[in-house]
Amino acid sequence: MFVYGVRRRSRLAVVGVLGMVGSLLAVGTGPAGGVEGEADNGAVYSACVGPALESQGLTDVVGSFAEDAVNCLAHFGVTQGRTETTYDPGSPVLRWQMALFLKRAAGPAGVGLPANPADVFTDIGGVFESGRLAINEMA
Repeated sequence: MFVYGVRRRSRLAVVGVLGMVGSLLAVGTGPAGGVEGEADNGAVYSACVGPALESQGLTDVVGSFAEDAVNCLAHFGVTQGRTETTYDPGSPVLRWQMALFLKRAAGPAGVGLPANPADVFTDIGGVFESGRLAINEMA
């Protein structure tokens, strides 16, 4: 009886997952590929309007494909420049930088993060405290 119950739940889980995947595929409005610098499908709603699109003083993104996105994310405090006037959009993003980015976006999105998480990784001892905390919170 117990094995039968597990199998049945397992089959129901598979059917549920397949149903979710199918519904996601049905919602898609176009191909997954895209043209660099052009949106395939525009978002219905955006927080990036009005003052959020004003220049945040990051001179090296002016005229780039990322200008509006960077200005919007900087406006809301999700991202910051490398300096007061530069963003350096061509540089690789380090793990601690992405963790801080996600942490800053989580709060306004209503996502709670764990308080005082334990160190999860052994290779982040040299990362400054707020970066290390963000990495552990994301883990």
